[in-house]
Amino acid sequence: GIVIQDHSITRLPAPVSNAAPDVPAQIGFVPGSSKLVAYSSPVLMGRILILDYRTGTVVGQHAVPQIVRSMSLSSDGLALAIGGTAGSVFVVSREIDNAYVEVKGHDGPVVSVAYSADNAVVHSVSYATLMSWSVKSMVRRANSTAPMKLLFDPLSKTEE
Repeated sequence: GIVIQDHSITRLPAPVSNAAPDVPAQIGFVPGSSKLVAYSSPVLMGRILILDYRTGTVVGQHAVPQIVRSMSLSSDGLALAIGGTAGSVFVVSREIDNAYVEVKGHDGPVVSVAYSADNAVVHSVSYATLMSWSVKSMVRRANSTAPMKLLFDPLSKTEE
């Protein structure tokens, strides 16, 4: 993969033969930072890099035991939700390097994850199943049929 920064190019890890071609790369700006992005690709095999996109320098990374299929950063930038190809959802804390909580419940790849506007709930989608997880307790809160992508009104609040 290639990262284009103004007029410079930084080369990321080269593809490996066992990469999953149907799993897209993921990228997202780290809230509260003007220069950091979280990046994952199937060639990274379960790792997410935190990059200074201006220099291409890796300033941190997290690893989970599944290929990353989707990811979402909390609006405060302190946590990262990860959807895995084997149906797990991981929440990684930026405050404790590489610490994560894994919850299981999906029957297939978690194609989309998103935080509620108040960061209290992580929503995950696999096929036509939506699951909502309390970030505090990481207990599944609800199941329903849902679309394949999730969007939230940034002004909404989650009812406890």
